[in-house]
Amino acid sequence: MRSRLSWGERISNALDKALFQLHFQGAYRAEDGTLSHLEALIRMTDERNPDQFIMPAHFIHLAEKVAASSTSTAG
Repeated sequence: MRSRLSWGERISNALDKALFQLHFQGAYRAEDGTLSHLEALIRMTDERNPDQFIMPAHFIHLAEKVAASSTSTAG
């Protein structure tokens, strides 16, 4: 039976296997309905259930920690 992966391992696998998807969502002005700007939204495809997305609240905090850690140890 496959063991449960830590979030760090899941993020690493998702990076290796291109399981992250970037989506853009428009933000519109209430006054006239015109497009104000776009928001970038990231989703991680669930490797075990490919038709499901994992919302960022589950992985962003750890991903930011890992990125900060690799930046501080680089160079």
